[in-house]
Amino acid sequence: MSISVQASNKSSFFSKTRHPISTYGNNTTYVAFHMTSGNDGVIELVAELVICIGSTYLYESIGTETTTEEDESLSIACDLEHAAGKRLRELDIDPLTSEPCDFQTALERIYDRAALQHAGAAK
Repeated sequence: MSISVQASNKSSFFSKTRHPISTYGNNTTYVAFHMTSGNDGVIELVAELVICIGSTYLYESIGTETTTEEDESLSIACDLEHAAGKRLRELDIDPLTSEPCDFQTALERIYDRAALQHAGAAK
């Protein structure tokens, strides 16, 4: 387990998951879920535990996975959320909530928006 410490405030959050598409946990201890995709078709999914203690943030990698398939990325999102829940329960974090939604749904929303944009551009 690797936990790194970084002093910051919420407006200058320097984690790799700086702009998560979903979070799972509570207000001070949560897993941030992040997705990036490049022109090469590689989809990178990252889940990172974030523990906020005042203006200090502790980080721990839950998992990083890559794929080129959207369907596979949805399965990976479920696996990462399961691992996130397990780690949060180990830390006695309860209740657990997802914001704005669970990891898989967050990805589906991104794919749906991309498909709509692509369809609109094709017209």
